[in-house]
Amino acid sequence: MLKTNDELLKYVERLYHESPDIDIYLCHYERGEMLCEQAHPVRYIHVVRDGLFKAFHTEENAKEYILLIQGRGQIIGDEEALNGHSNYLNSVISLSDASIYRMSVTHFLKLCDTDIRFCRLMLGEASRRMADAFTRASAQLLYPMKHVLAQLLSEMEWQNLELTKAEIAAYLGVELRTVNRLLKDL
Repeated sequence: MLKTNDELLKYVERLYHESPDIDIYLCHYERGEMLCEQAHPVRYIHVVRDGLFKAFHTEENAKEYILLIQGRGQIIGDEEALNGHSNYLNSVISLSDASIYRMSVTHFLKLCDTDIRFCRLMLGEASRRMADAFTRASAQLLYPMKHVLAQLLSEMEWQNLELTKAEIAAYLGVELRTVNRLLKDL
């Protein structure tokens, strides 16, 4: 559930400290502050330095679906930039006080084109995301929801992550009453 990428974080931190001419800035966010908003223009790519962020998608019926909880080293906005989308596909909000490294889309794309190490880190991240998405989808299809919820609660405890029942429901893609019913059975 909570995703991190220490290798990418170390690389971006090195770029930030060693190359003052590079277009990377350190920014701070307070709990509840929106980092990027679905359907708003993509202006920056963000790499989480510390803290937690919730990435979610809002459907046409106004229901939220939590995609993942992002921790240190996670990159935000890269999918949109690499695929030429002018607007963010999802929203991201801080779950805690946090800091991020921010770079322009132009600079991000330049790094992808000219920095082989950065490009390989991005390919590794994309590959991991696909594998995680397949694993999550297959678990939700192949196992009873009670089992999936129990695994999620165990993972949350292991990662010391607190989510509301509504956020758990949004992560699982079910109604809140389903989560309440399943919690009574556990």
